Amino acid sequence: QYPDLTLGGGYGTDEGQSRILFGAGLPLPLLNRNRRAIAEARANRDVARAAAEGELEDLVGRFFRVALAAEAARERRRLIETDVVPLADRQVDDLRRLGRLGDFNTVILLEALRTGYDAKVQLLEAMAAEAAAANELNALGGAGVAPRRGEKDGQR
Repeated sequence: QYPDLTLGGGYGTDEGQSRILFGAGLPLPLLNRNRRAIAEARANRDVARAAAEGELEDLVGRFFRVALAAEAARERRRLIETDVVPLADRQVDDLRRLGRLGDFNTVILLEALRTGYDAKVQLLEAMAAEAAAANELNALGGAGVAPRRGEKDGQR
């Protein structure tokens, strides 16, 4: 960066004498105090701060949405695991027990087996959704998301 140097020259008379004039000037910003550059730097800093705050708000909002989805997936998995699958298994066991006693109906048993299979597929899908939500939480910076009790390294 070069200083704002001004050069000048001319011809003039002073008290009857002719003179050739030469001059150089170097403005010193004593009163300006570089206000323009300071104002531009502050404006740029404010713009950067606003952009960073916007990104942070987006990230926090996404984190909480994913946290809610993870909690919903966890609850869905728990419900299927503790209620639906045991009921389907119990229904198949009851129908088999009835079949051993002589009251065997293949259509009803087939339907119960299909229902049990569907319940176990839903359980696997719920477990996958829960794991995907936990992975997304970890990717968003929630590395402290711990597995449920009794689990080690993501094993169930």
